[in-house]
Amino acid sequence: MDTGEPGTRASIHLHDDDRCHGKPLFSEIVHRAAGEGLTGATVLHGCEGYGTSGALHTERLVSSWERMPVEVVLIDRPDRIAAFLDRIGPLITGCPVVLSEVRILRGARPAE
Repeated sequence: MDTGEPGTRASIHLHDDDRCHGKPLFSEIVHRAAGEGLTGATVLHGCEGYGTSGALHTERLVSSWERMPVEVVLIDRPDRIAAFLDRIGPLITGCPVVLSEVRILRGARPAE
């Protein structure tokens, strides 16, 4: 079995109403990641959560002013993730970023 290559998963935590040049910040991050050829980027919409403020955000009571959690997940080699995060640093000031060591298996499918 292919053991893959070392990688890093960067999870950037923000809100769906965070903006960059008038468009969603999560979209800006994904488009920049694609433009730089990172291995992968995914946006996950949270249905409930809280951050440093301690305020609970939930879809169950969603209103037009509610800020919902969003996670942007990036995958690539550790050096490429570090360099990308350095470049977008000004965009994500104050956003928690979680880094995890992973193994990247390209095109691998689990045996059935």
